Amino acid sequence: MASVKRYDVCTPRPKHREDGVWWHRIGNGSMNEKGQVTVWLESLPIPDDDGKVVVMLFEKREEQDDWRAKPAPPIDDEVPY
Repeated sequence: MASVKRYDVCTPRPKHREDGVWWHRIGNGSMNEKGQVTVWLESLPIPDDDGKVVVMLFEKREEQDDWRAKPAPPIDDEVPY
């Protein structure tokens, strides 16, 4: 069985304090053996000032590079609950 190629689905968002864009991850994608790509959106992209919606597929980052894959650090404070 061939491995499935996986992608991060991202949309460009303008940087607030400087020129350029940053790529906001909004979903996942995968390519099957026929070369067809399936996209799963976890949130919807926002149109730009011209009303255009852009999404790009980037090769999937390794899971250890993804902050969502890391466990949250324990909360060490004195607030009683």
